[in-house]
Amino acid sequence: MSVLTGTRPSTHEEAAFQLRDYFKYCGQSFWSFISGEESLYTDLIEPIGYLAKERNQDFIESYSKMINRFTKEFADNFCKKNGEIDWEGLVIFNSGKSS
Repeated sequence: MSVLTGTRPSTHEEAAFQLRDYFKYCGQSFWSFISGEESLYTDLIEPIGYLAKERNQDFIESYSKMINRFTKEFADNFCKKNGEIDWEGLVIFNSGKSS
């Protein structure tokens, strides 16, 4: 079992502790176990930050399109011509018996 960030809640002195037939590694102990490098957990932060920044605009555009799509679909299916929510239709869709 691995936890990529944080520390385990009990004693912090042990790098890993045994749970039945497996070990649990947390945070720095996990990254050191898989790489053999004590500083990998901090070495990863900067490149991940740059990648996140580069991808942020793509995410915002994609997220906005999805919100627009969901809003249009909701309006098409559950709003009256005047823009008011058709609550009865929405409740029937959500909770009515299947035909």
